[in-house]
Amino acid sequence: MDTRGPSKRRVTIASYREDRLFPRIERTVAAILERREVVTPVDVLVEMGLLAPEHLDDWRRGKVPYLERVIRCNLTKLSRILRILRKPMAGAETLPVAQDFPERDFVGVVPN
Repeated sequence: MDTRGPSKRRVTIASYREDRLFPRIERTVAAILERREVVTPVDVLVEMGLLAPEHLDDWRRGKVPYLERVIRCNLTKLSRILRILRKPMAGAETLPVAQDFPERDFVGVVPN
């Protein structure tokens, strides 16, 4: 028996809706979908106030080596959010979309 409580259990396909973060994530995704057709994990983090837009821009420009450095939550919470985002959201018919990202060199600069 798991005595860690609903927010401490591993997020699974059977339990993700019971996680205390699920309602907030669900509302955030719905708000983003009202404005556009695609939701990305960084969109959710910005909308939830866990990632400042200027830090996201800095990361995209290679000024921040990894997002975890500027995320405003611990890695356990970030992991739970990302796991929940991988689960079907509120019965919505969603499809994953492949995205190509430019490769960065060892200092985070996109080569020309």
